[in-house]
Formats: sequence, C-alpha cells, structure tokens
Amino acid sequence: MSVGIKLTAGITDAALENTDSGEGKSTQMVTAPNKFGDVVASHPFGALSAPTQNFAVIGDFDPEAKLILGTVTNEAVLTSWNIKTGAAVAPTLDAGFDSVPANKATTGRTFKTPAAELKPCCCAQTLFGAFTLAGELCNLTSASYAGSVNLTRSPDAEHKSWCVSGGKIVCTIEVNQAGETAPTLTPGENWIVDVPFQKVESDQDYEKWSATLRYEITGIEPAEG
Repeated sequence: MSVGIKLTAGITDAALENTDSGEGKSTQMVTAPNKFGDVVASHPFGALSAPTQNFAVIGDFDPEAKLILGTVTNEAVLTSWNIKTGAAVAPTLDAGFDSVPANKATTGRTFKTPAAELKPCCCAQTLFGAFTLAGELCNLTSASYAGSVNLTRSPDAEHKSWCVSGGKIVCTIEVNQAGETAPTLTPGENWIVDVPFQKVESDQDYEKWSATLRYEITGIEPAEG
C-alpha cells in the first residue's frame, strides 16, 4: 500500500515521519470438509483488518505517551510496536493494529511502557531502563524493543466482544567486544534476562555477543464511569 493512504487507526507525533502504511485486510471463511479432510464447500462470513504504520524517528519521541498497547482509535486497537536502533543506523518505529467492531470500539485494559526517550541519533540506544552493560571496550551496537499484547475475540462472526492481555516488551541487544573482558549484563528493575549473553558467529576479529530481556507490563483497568 502506498504512503499517504488513510488508515482506520494511527499514531501521530511531530517526532515521527510516516514512511509506509498498510491495511492488512483479510476475509474470514467457514469451510466444510469431506471424510478425507478436503474442503468441499466454503463461505465468507466476515472481514478483518490489521493496519500497520512504519515511521522514521526525526525528533525526540516519548513512547510512554504514545505507545499504549490496547488503545483504540477509529475501530482499531494497538496490539504491537517495534523500535529498532543500531550503530550507524537511523532509528525506526513500526506499529501494528487489529480491527474491532464499531459498536464496541472503546478502550478497555491498556498496557503502558516504562519511561523512555527515543532519540533520532544513528546509534544503539538503551531504552525503558532495560539493562546496564559493563566490560572493557564492550559497546552496544544494536538494540531493539518489541511491545505486544494478545488479542482475544469472541467466536461470533461479528466478534462483538474482545479483550487484550499479556502485555510485554522483549528487548534484543548485540554487543561488540574489542577488549579482553567479555561483557556483563545487569537487567533493569522488573526486567528479566530470557537469554543471557551468547557469542554470535562472525568472521570478524572482534567477538560479538547477543542477549534477550523481557518486561511484563502491568495492565491498567479502564476508569469506571
């Protein structure tokens, strides 16, 4: 889908420049198999969409204010986002949404990120207080952060009810070791090391290490009223 086509949902911020977008439309089908499992009849019964947005980061961006998983805008709920940063690489942000019915398109539980400031610099960035890195001449060269929730829809054709759960952020980092000491990783508050440092196969002279951390986001109940 070309840039500039209007989505049914969206993130807007002066620090972001939209580089691409898509609607991700699909049709739900009911099928009837024969005794061998072959489909002998089918019928469409509803449409879904999974809009996406891709951004270049052109200013200081506040994820805590704008990347609130579970937020509904114009019949679509924010279910994922992905921030990528790296050495000599411009930072990017991708966002993913899922359609929800118009008559039930209200924000329920939400999942807010920890505080962070994403800079427009072409460098690997430590965000959300995810970790502390140590080691002589050990440098962070890549860091990505993927936020997501699970979306559950009711089994009826119109999906008249839905909810989100299981909010989390997964952080994947890569470190270059130019000194004698291997890097050490200390997780930030409420972060868990899922995969400790492991050597990355490389033909280069310097060692490379990768690790993965995870942060479980506490859900926020909607205000009563």
